[in-house]
Amino acid sequence: MDNEYKPTRLRTILCRHVEKLNPNAGYKDIDALENDIKTFVRSIVHGANELGLKVEMTDYIGDMD
Repeated sequence: MDNEYKPTRLRTILCRHVEKLNPNAGYKDIDALENDIKTFVRSIVHGANELGLKVEMTDYIGDMD
C-alpha cells in the first residue's frame, strides 16, 4: 500500500466488487477504475455546466455499504 491510499466509500465498493471478479486484482487495478469513475463524473458535471445546468444532490441515495 502506498501513502496516497485513502479508504473512500467509492474505493471500498470497488474493492469489494473487483476482488469478487478478479481475486488477483491489485491496488493499481482499483486505482485505475476509481480514476476512470472520477473522470466520468467530472465529465458529466462539466457537460451540465456547459449547458447552464446546476448539478446538486438533494435526495438521500441510500445505504452505500
